[in-house]
Amino acid sequence: MGLHVKMGIALLVVCGTVGCGNDSDIPLLVPVSGKVTVDGTPIAGLQVSFEPIEGRRSTGVTDHNGQYALAYLKDYPGAVLGDHQVRIAWTGETTDEDENGDASDAMEMPLAAPVVVVPPQYNVKTQLRATVTEDSKQFDFEITTGRKG
Repeated sequence: MGLHVKMGIALLVVCGTVGCGNDSDIPLLVPVSGKVTVDGTPIAGLQVSFEPIEGRRSTGVTDHNGQYALAYLKDYPGAVLGDHQVRIAWTGETTDEDENGDASDAMEMPLAAPVVVVPPQYNVKTQLRATVTEDSKQFDFEITTGRKG
């Protein structure tokens, strides 16, 4: 029985030091923000992703002014330094439920935002690139859909 207790303690120590990770696992991050417009109009609910050649991407979602700020992880704002492929996709939600999860009054609630069809050259076949440096951390993007308004 003593051997089992010792092995259990050793296992807990190893898992505690190796498995959890810590702040030293987070690379140097630079705050990155900007504005996205669609045919000249700011749109809320667009997800902006900066994807480095290697490593984890950073993402942000536009507000009603089209402004976004990237986060590497929930509590780690910013993006890694270097070249990034940028993808912009619609993530706005139009839900049948109110904020309490009750669908009974859903017909009376306005939709969050219009559905935006983002052309493939801005997401799945992105042509957008950005180089994040300590001096270059503001990136604005104009999406053109070709639609006449």
